[in-house]
Amino acid sequence: LSELRKRLFLAESKVQHFEAQYGIRLEQLDAEGLPDDASHEMHEDYIMWHHWADVATKARQDINSLEEIAQHGLQIGP
Repeated sequence: LSELRKRLFLAESKVQHFEAQYGIRLEQLDAEGLPDDASHEMHEDYIMWHHWADVATKARQDINSLEEIAQHGLQIGP
């Protein structure tokens, strides 16, 4: 769980960095598309931005699953 929380923190930090750098949230950028004059760097950042957003989502899901198991215990069988 500790490693997942570290991964989530890193991923969220990366996403926030891109949001601050470009002044837009990824969801909005996806909806609007990259600007016509987007640089090569922005295209590369966009790919990494999506990567880190996916990592954050997966880490959140894994943390929630583990916390639920910790709360209720692992139940095997009927």
